[in-house]
Amino acid sequence: MSAFNVAKFGGTSVANFEAMSRCATIIENNPTTRLVVSSACSGVTNLLVELANGVQDQTHRTELLQNLANIHDAILTQLEDSTKTAAEVYDILDTVTSLAEAASIQASAKLTDHLVACGELMS
Repeated sequence: MSAFNVAKFGGTSVANFEAMSRCATIIENNPTTRLVVSSACSGVTNLLVELANGVQDQTHRTELLQNLANIHDAILTQLEDSTKTAAEVYDILDTVTSLAEAASIQASAKLTDHLVACGELMS
């Protein structure tokens, strides 16, 4: 069996387009990398946890959701062809919106897990 590497990048390593580009270069320069694991972008998990805790105030919930969208929009605008990726990210953001509304009614551990996982999916 040949050796292979797993590359795991934390939140600040995938904080923005430039940071993600550095990660891509690391992967490209290491041909033994076979599996890449990415955390949510820096700050995203904190926003998702706050939403999962059940933000009752609609205005505040909307602000948090907009902050999430802004983080990902800043990355998407720098991609050469972001149409497919943007559609996937916006679908996940729609899911986050629905889950955040559900959490505002009744938070749960399962709901928190689902919301937090969305951060990794968007990265």
